[in-house]
Amino acid sequence: MGRYNFAPLRHRSVALQKLDSRRITQTPTWYNALTTVPVSQILVRQRPTPHPILKTRARQIGAKDSKEIEQYTFTEMQKRPHKSKKKSRGKAKLFKPVPVSYEEDTIRTLFYSDHPWELARPRMILEQSGDDVHNNRLDWSRGVIQPGKFLNGESCIQRILYLLQNVADITLEDAYDKSRKEFYSARLEEDVERRVAPEEASHFGVDFEPSILEKGMQQEDKAYEEWRKWAIREQEMRLQQRLGMAAPPMRGGAEAEDTRNRDGRSRDTRGVRGTMDDHGDGEMGLYDSADDLQSLAIDDTPVEQQAPP
Repeated sequence: MGRYNFAPLRHRSVALQKLDSRRITQTPTWYNALTTVPVSQILVRQRPTPHPILKTRARQIGAKDSKEIEQYTFTEMQKRPHKSKKKSRGKAKLFKPVPVSYEEDTIRTLFYSDHPWELARPRMILEQSGDDVHNNRLDWSRGVIQPGKFLNGESCIQRILYLLQNVADITLEDAYDKSRKEFYSARLEEDVERRVAPEEASHFGVDFEPSILEKGMQQEDKAYEEWRKWAIREQEMRLQQRLGMAAPPMRGGAEAEDTRNRDGRSRDTRGVRGTMDDHGDGEMGLYDSADDLQSLAIDDTPVEQQAPP
């Protein structure tokens, strides 16, 4: 197969041949359109049209102490991305269209790289048709706060652009710092108003509902209180079980007699006779009588139930 495909150039001639040989009875519907607008026969690709960036600046005219300024416009060509020194394996991007960009795009990139959390704030997106500017609704000479517009990052960007276009011999860094400080002051005022508004409303009798955090803490306290009551009940049941197992059995005869150990001390066998087999912890077999076990049960009672000293 060849590198170029010339089949689209022969559509009209092939249709005429088929019509002459009566392979088709009527001309195709696209025949007249193709005759009027033939297929291009230029096989050389043209490089994309460059889109220069149009910038407007202000400069001072006359003496140094003069306040007269004039605006002038100049264009700046876009710079293509720098090619790496490594050998490129992909296709060349000579014929790739250059993106259309404006001066605001550079300012937006700079601003949002320094303030990424501004993008997380809720915003109202409206189409700007230009009526706000023509009707003098948005006058960026007054600052970043404009009537009928919420304060956001775009306010700071438009303020920077106004300073660049209307202040004589100002640099981008100076305009950025000035607009940024105005933006910080406006944000601080909003935060103060937001904190003071609930206090003023409370002063005039407004009863606010608990916040989400307060509701969560209330549910957590309720669950903890239920768990504490359950723990007390479980501890009382275990205490009753211990006292029930510590009751002395009614026995007589030889089992009621005292036995003596090798060291001569007496031991009452009428007490608890629990063993390691009956109780896995072996706790019952460490006490000689029911009185000792009852004293142990009293010591295990919760702090809430013990009498004050």
